[in-house]
Amino acid sequence: MNLYRTLRSLRDRERGINPDVAWVRATRDTLLMQVRNTMPSGELAERSRTSFFRALFEQATQAVRGPALAVLSVLAVVLGGSIASVSAAERALPGDKLFTVKLITEQARLALAGTASDKVRLKAAFTTRRLEELKTIANTDVQKKEERAALATDVLKQDLDTLKQQLSDVQEDPSEGQDQVMEIAKTVDQSAVETAKVLADTKEALPLEVQERVSAVQTKAADVGMKALEVLVGAGPDSDMAVDAHASLEAHVNVVSDAIAAAKATAQTTASSSGAAAPSASASSTSSVIQALEESLATLSQLVSERRLEEAVGALKNVTTKSITTQQQVTQEALAAAASSTASGAGASVSGTANATGTVLGVTVPAATASSTKPTTSTNATSP
Repeated sequence: MNLYRTLRSLRDRERGINPDVAWVRATRDTLLMQVRNTMPSGELAERSRTSFFRALFEQATQAVRGPALAVLSVLAVVLGGSIASVSAAERALPGDKLFTVKLITEQARLALAGTASDKVRLKAAFTTRRLEELKTIANTDVQKKEERAALATDVLKQDLDTLKQQLSDVQEDPSEGQDQVMEIAKTVDQSAVETAKVLADTKEALPLEVQERVSAVQTKAADVGMKALEVLVGAGPDSDMAVDAHASLEAHVNVVSDAIAAAKATAQTTASSSGAAAPSASASSTSSVIQALEESLATLSQLVSERRLEEAVGALKNVTTKSITTQQQVTQEALAAAASSTASGAGASVSGTANATGTVLGVTVPAATASSTKPTTSTNATSP
């Protein structure tokens, strides 16, 4: 009976289904990759594959835009998969074979959501899922950790893009009242703040190469949060949402404060690990930028405490952008320092002549050198 109701609901909603553009693009790329892996190798296969998929791509792109194929896609998932496979898909992580099924299921739920507000709430919940997936990958010994973490950040960024667009849809929907718009803006803002906090906490557990991608997602989360904040603050200081707007601003200030502190700690660690007698020009520049950020943060905190909300939002945008840029800079400096340290260790290993030897990065080195070089290799090694 439940299946009958589901199919009937799908039929009734057929014309109103508009698949999420980001999901269509990501799913299309995944399906094409899986099909390519099953094709025979060789020049003939390559030519056939190129011409075939070009034509298929053009047809599929047009078809996916139609609501009929969207319904058929959902039906394929509902009727083609067992309850066990759907349950397993719910636990799938980015990189797992069933992760695409998990995303398709989410898209089906979004398609069946009754209002624009319902879609936002669902997408916010799915964004929380993406965060949990990234945390699991970061904190467990999974295979292809770097690749899977990169995929997780990409999907999370797409979800944030969609969440921002959905907030705009709610604002433009005449059926949504002002109070409802404010509540949805609050939901979006909370999701953005949660995303920023989790990314900051998880970032250090990820390979340095992935941390740069995480910074891009932090930028997107900040952008989404700023849009939601502008809606809340726009209601005015005397509105019922003024208290919520002030609380949201304080939450954002805490996120920025943590980001600046993390950038400062990373910069200090990089400088100390370089072993230089005096700080480099780059390190001195970074230190000056961080000091300026701390001063701006103090000014921002003062604006928030005085409840000068509109001014605080403007100051917050400036400090947030600069703090994320600084984080990216210190991460790049850390990567450069790690590469330099690894190169120095490799050079020392080649020149070593002691009888007792070890192996670091495939280079034979004296045992003492191998011991001192080993910590630098952990940054560059790919997790199993």
